[in-house]
Amino acid sequence: MPSEVHPGLWELLFWIFAGSGLVGLPPGERDPALMQAAPPDSVLYFEWAARGPGQPGATGIEGFAADPEILQLTQWIDQQLAKQAPPSPFDEDEENPFDEVLLEKLTSVVPPLVRSLTSHPGSVFVSFHPNPDHPNPDNGAAAAGLARIAATIRAGIMVRSDTETDRLWKLLNQTLVAIPDFHEQEGERTQSIPLPIPGLTLVAHRNDSRILLAFGAGTLDLMTDGLSGRKPGMESNLRFQTAVKQIAVERFSSVGWIDTMGILTNLTKALGPLGLLLRPMAAMVGVDAVDHLVQSSGLEQDVLTQRTFIATAGRLDGALVLAAGPPIQPQQFAHIPADADLVLATSISFTRLFKESRQMIAKTQPLAVRIFDETVRELQSELELRILEDVLPAFGDVVMAFDSPSLGGMVATSLMLSVEIQDTKKATRVFEQLMKLTEQSLVEDSPDLDFGQPHSLKQQPFFGHTIFYIPLTEEDAHWGLSITPTFCLTDQHLLFAIHPQAMKAQLRSLQSKQPGFDQLARRKVAVPDGDCLLYAYLDGPRTSRLAAALLPYVGHDFLHWIGDDTELLDLFAIPSTPAISSYFGDSTASISRQKEGLLIETRNAPPLIVALTFLSFYRQGQTLDLELLAARRRDRTNTTNQFQSKRATNQVVLAAPENRHRTHSTAKAKHSFYPQLAPLLRKAFTAAAPRPRTPDSTISPRQEKSDP
Repeated sequence: MPSEVHPGLWELLFWIFAGSGLVGLPPGERDPALMQAAPPDSVLYFEWAARGPGQPGATGIEGFAADPEILQLTQWIDQQLAKQAPPSPFDEDEENPFDEVLLEKLTSVVPPLVRSLTSHPGSVFVSFHPNPDHPNPDNGAAAAGLARIAATIRAGIMVRSDTETDRLWKLLNQTLVAIPDFHEQEGERTQSIPLPIPGLTLVAHRNDSRILLAFGAGTLDLMTDGLSGRKPGMESNLRFQTAVKQIAVERFSSVGWIDTMGILTNLTKALGPLGLLLRPMAAMVGVDAVDHLVQSSGLEQDVLTQRTFIATAGRLDGALVLAAGPPIQPQQFAHIPADADLVLATSISFTRLFKESRQMIAKTQPLAVRIFDETVRELQSELELRILEDVLPAFGDVVMAFDSPSLGGMVATSLMLSVEIQDTKKATRVFEQLMKLTEQSLVEDSPDLDFGQPHSLKQQPFFGHTIFYIPLTEEDAHWGLSITPTFCLTDQHLLFAIHPQAMKAQLRSLQSKQPGFDQLARRKVAVPDGDCLLYAYLDGPRTSRLAAALLPYVGHDFLHWIGDDTELLDLFAIPSTPAISSYFGDSTASISRQKEGLLIETRNAPPLIVALTFLSFYRQGQTLDLELLAARRRDRTNTTNQFQSKRATNQVVLAAPENRHRTHSTAKAKHSFYPQLAPLLRKAFTAAAPRPRTPDSTISPRQEKSDP
């Protein structure tokens, strides 16, 4: 009898190895008939190529897909998916046909079905078509308006399955038997799938070597007419074709299209009189500025590349004010060590964002703007500073996060954040007030007990600067907390670190004459033409090696976290370091503001196995911190109540330390070894601070060097 496996594992592994960012990779054959089956006025269209077999010994995703260790892992996934028992037919005695019972039945075969479908070229589309049987709703009839929207939607999925059509058609019907009132018509090329909403139709159709799913009246005819050439398809949509050419890649794996103006227009019509309110609301928040979004992904010079263009006609109002920041310049990376393995920079005009946010609130929620203004007044009163006149002008618009081995970091273990300073006098005053409020809040948050060490804000001089930090207390260490917030104000930046050692290493680096990341910024990330608003760099080989080294230790616990009933992966199937790190270079991302919109480009996105490892590492640490914090709050509450009740009778009873230890051991017993190991690993990653450098006052300003 097939083993019962928690569906969450298969859904996750499917998205890692068969979908999401890896759909259509390595790029295989593309089917031109896919665009023919989608109506030319589709407001949403997504197409993917067949998944290629890869090439042994090749670089990038081609070699990764053909690596024997990766093949072994994917074969294990396929074997486990094959063990899933088909769902039993729906039981009419069940009270709620669309409850968790139905979902549980469907999830037993959905992962293998979707994995099989996405192995072949396919597409998804959504369009709107007026339905004369549903007249415009009366004013105020919101329910009728929503019903009309549903009635005008036409959606379809088509997959060219070639020689596997019989198997996929059978697998699809095995999935459908779990749906209430579905009865398979054996031998029929079209199966009607009942829906819980009257008047809506969903059919599955087999068209030679293609499988079609059609939602909405007449959708199947639209698709078959397009395939036969009787009606035009998306290949005749000039806006779509022009947009795709602008972001095309050498070897296509997927393309996506969202016609935001088409969606807004059709929703306005479908809602009738209610729709008259939709467009003004969209204009208030700036949504009407987005004409369309288009995306393409694939290989370019054997590098995984994805491009997305948001057509805005250059508008920067409403929500698009987030793209109104000044362009990031290479010299702004000068304070980052040249050996940085993680760099993230973003530019946001905080002054414009503040003003535009208030303006949008005033337009959309006139009453809420009073709450906004009152909140700002209270904040200004606490700071004894004005937001627009004192706080925002003190700092620049570029915020950076970075990590480097010279700071004792490995990808993110010595993470630093920095904000530029525009006005030193104002920035000093703001920083002093922030530290003052931080100290006050720590004192107010301390428990009213006669024992224990309360949190405090401490400061230490270091290399001509003052470092502020919130040290861990004995209780924090007892509960496994390991982050020590650290702050420092220099003459050029406001700095934040996750522990003092990273801050001290950064200050020493600033006083050295070693080159900074500014000399490498342009070479590390190929930013497209336009104003750079986001810059991201990740040392891919270093990250992959670290992830592969951790995976054998954290993989078991990650799979256990997915579900207690999961049939765990044999540790032998976990790929070794060369099977991961050998195929991926540096990962980069950028956002450029151009005349007609925003261009988002990523290259060599981090391997998803790497993401799996760090998600495991983060998740386990997060679970540890959150659960222990909750237990600590309960412990504090119980102890405080006990203390106050005894104090009322002049009998002060201190909480016994062993009581806290017993509580902690109880919580610890619920976890495996990893939560106890995680803090040690994080601390082990922090290298010793570098040797002292020449003081800042004795060196001349760093000379900017042009890129070679």
